[in-house]
Amino acid sequence: MRRRFGVLVVICLFLLIIAGAVLAFGPFLKINRVMVTGTQVVDPQVAGTLAAKIIDQPTLLIFPRNHLIWYPADEITASLKGEFPRILGVKMTVGLDHLLIIEVRERTPLLLFCAGGQTGCYFVDETGLAYTQAPFFSPGVFLKWQASTTGQGAPFHVGEATAVKRLLNSQILLERALEQVWGRRFRLVEVESLPDGDYAFTVSSRYRAASSSKWRVLIDDERSPTDLAANFFTALSAIADRSATATLEYVDLRFGEKVFYK
Repeated sequence: MRRRFGVLVVICLFLLIIAGAVLAFGPFLKINRVMVTGTQVVDPQVAGTLAAKIIDQPTLLIFPRNHLIWYPADEITASLKGEFPRILGVKMTVGLDHLLIIEVRERTPLLLFCAGGQTGCYFVDETGLAYTQAPFFSPGVFLKWQASTTGQGAPFHVGEATAVKRLLNSQILLERALEQVWGRRFRLVEVESLPDGDYAFTVSSRYRAASSSKWRVLIDDERSPTDLAANFFTALSAIADRSATATLEYVDLRFGEKVFYK
């Protein structure tokens, strides 16, 4: 009786090994194709070739990784993000037709970061990452962030995500205040990091007929953009003569409810 039971156990183990080998090495659950979707700038064919090359390399030269169940998703994600810094997120799904679908989400450029001593500027996304060098743009297409830093190649972090969001919110609200008081004649085209951690926005006319001069708005990075915009609106309203913009040098919003301008 015990001998028969032992034989049955051996047979079952043998069948399990055979079934496992068929599933692992057989063609039933093998990935035959890779498709990359969601790209706008990244070449989907190049990204797909990179992913296919990873899954075609077996573990320990024996165990296949081009399997619909245990394909190396983390390694594929890390390799794609390393090769293409523009990629922000990766999502993978598989189908019964032996297809691995890789859906990528690319970073959206929100502003330009231009470091001192460097030629050219870099796109910065919502996370504060300067991920690739940007082509030349006419002034005003993107807010240009000027900073004095040592030269380095992308990708690199220029600041926290909260800092990027605060700068962009400040730009929107300050421009809105300008529009409410003086009309759509001016825009904030550049922001500079100051040594004390504050920022200075450069205000430029939208049209040459409005004004040929540029002036600055100094802000405290720790204050909310809403409060800054309210004080800015008050200061603009106090400058009743619009022709004063021709000689205006700055509006300083860094001292609480006190606003200074020259």
